[in-house]
Amino acid sequence: MSINLHDWALNHKYISKGWYSIVYEYDNDKIIKFAFNKNNGEPRQYTDDELYQFTTMQKYPNLFVKIYEITKDYVICERLSVESFINDYNFLETTTTNKFKYKIAIKNIIGEYGEMDGKIHYMLEESQIILNFMLKQQKTYKMLVHLLRLVKDIYEKKLFAIDISPSNFGWDKNEKLKMLDV
Repeated sequence: MSINLHDWALNHKYISKGWYSIVYEYDNDKIIKFAFNKNNGEPRQYTDDELYQFTTMQKYPNLFVKIYEITKDYVICERLSVESFINDYNFLETTTTNKFKYKIAIKNIIGEYGEMDGKIHYMLEESQIILNFMLKQQKTYKMLVHLLRLVKDIYEKKLFAIDISPSNFGWDKNEKLKMLDV
């Protein structure tokens, strides 16, 4: 089946664009990436190097996005939750700043402990803030471990250089972290 970028763009949801691809929704579980010239906005064909990357990625679906079809004009692959990963990543970057706020909440609870009358509601609120923060931190640190393992596994295969930026990663529908672009 031949798919044309201009025709596809008229009837399908735009998702994003990167250095060499523009991405549209293919169906609920898949996306289609078209070779794209970012300088002039025109379609192009993938280079041999880019096609090599896609075919290599296709061999490792546990590390990279699942790829269903590769052509010189487009690639159809699994849809990952990139926004969710970016949110987790951004939370990790702000954790240091947030720690100060939660240390104050802990000090408030300890400081108020001795004067319990009428303050239990306040202490419960402060405790819930700390609990929510710790739960989010636990998820975020798990994400970091997944990211480091994934990058290590890819690096050890010595397939090609990889671009470790948050927008190149995403969670699959089974919450497995994968790399979607290199």
